[in-house]
Amino acid sequence: MRKQFIIKKLNEKQKKLQFSGNVRVIQNSDSFTCNFGYANLPEKLENKAHTRFGIASGSKIFTAISICQLVEQD
Repeated sequence: MRKQFIIKKLNEKQKKLQFSGNVRVIQNSDSFTCNFGYANLPEKLENKAHTRFGIASGSKIFTAISICQLVEQD
């Protein structure tokens, strides 16, 4: 896995887009997590690997599309 290359690219995107979130990269048996931005911006609480995000109804369409894509692959 090209971990350092991936981390460099993620850091570049984060600086450009200023997003907050966590990215998990898995390839075969190797994996790593990168955390970006803040879980709570006003209090400057940084994201951690186990930060919980309140995504509410936004996850329903994502889940539906993901399931449809998996069905189409079969």
